[in-house]
Amino acid sequence: EVMALLAAFNPAPGLNVGLFRGFMVVGAVGTVLTAGYFLWLLQRVNQGVVPPRWRGERFSDVMGIELAAWTPLLVLILALGVYPRFIFGVTDTAMKTVLAPFIK
Repeated sequence: EVMALLAAFNPAPGLNVGLFRGFMVVGAVGTVLTAGYFLWLLQRVNQGVVPPRWRGERFSDVMGIELAAWTPLLVLILALGVYPRFIFGVTDTAMKTVLAPFIK
C-alpha cells in the first residue's frame, strides 16, 4: 500500500498530478481506517470475556514446532520490508514492458 501511495505522489509526466494526489489522500485515509477497524476487531475477538468453561484453564504459549514454522516467514517479511529490491528488482523489467505503451 505504501508503495502505491508513494507512486501516486509523483505520477509520470503528462498525467494529472492533482488527481493522483487526491487518490493518494483517499487511499491513505482508507488505509488508516482499515488498520483501525482491524485492530478494533482483533481486540474484540482475542481479548473478550473468557467463557465460564475456560476459566481456570492454563493455555500454553507458542510451541516449538509453531515457532519453527513461523520463523522463516517472519524473517522473509522483515527482509522484504527493509530491502524491497528483492521483489521489485525481479519484476522491474516486466512492468516496464507492460507499461511502455501507456508512457510516452
